[in-house]
Amino acid sequence: MTIFLLLLILIVALLMLLKVYPIKIAFGISSYDLPNYNIAFSWLSPFIKGRIQKFDNENIITVYLFNRQILQKPLKKAVPKFKNNIERLKRIRPEYIGLHASYGTEDPSTTGIIYGAINAVSSYIDFDELHLEPDFLAEDSFFNMKGIIKLNLLKVIRNY
Repeated sequence: MTIFLLLLILIVALLMLLKVYPIKIAFGISSYDLPNYNIAFSWLSPFIKGRIQKFDNENIITVYLFNRQILQKPLKKAVPKFKNNIERLKRIRPEYIGLHASYGTEDPSTTGIIYGAINAVSSYIDFDELHLEPDFLAEDSFFNMKGIIKLNLLKVIRNY
């Protein structure tokens, strides 16, 4: 009986933590390092942390529990279905979205068009922070993007 009660208390506590503390996802991508990227996630850091990285055409996930690696393996490649992914993204509804982007092209008018397009699209996405740094005097075309997304994991689980 006491084991059942302790298990029930542990499950309720875990559900409360899932509701209160969002999972933080940080990502970064750069034109200088394409096609590689880096996505880090954490929940109650250092309780659970992880990283998804792409190196040499292989996606690798690494998960840490109390800063000790417990998992590292390649991710299976899935064929994305664009329509389903858009619907999934609509249901997630992140608590926070922050994006910092710097970019530039050899032609200043193209950089201006990109700047206008990003501002037009950003009005449809509820960014909490959006920092755009267009470089109109760039000698070579480039882009760098970093961002943070915070998700309430209980809402994500409930919506799926």
